[in-house]
Amino acid sequence: MLDAPQPEGDIIGYFDGMPISGAVTDRTGKRYEYAAVVPRSSDGSLDVQTLHFGEWVVEPGLKYLLRKTAKAARGI
Repeated sequence: MLDAPQPEGDIIGYFDGMPISGAVTDRTGKRYEYAAVVPRSSDGSLDVQTLHFGEWVVEPGLKYLLRKTAKAARGI
């Protein structure tokens, strides 16, 4: 989980009654872009086994991708 993420950018939707920010920053200033909703296991916990390198969870279960990793994934 990201420690103390701060919303940055536009609200791109809502999940579980909460706004989804297009990006967040952490305490060190690193920027993460919204990627997806994290799936849940059959017991209701977040399925963190689905995360890949550079992906982090932000409550209430949103997946964000470290910006430089996101650019590489898109070939930028």
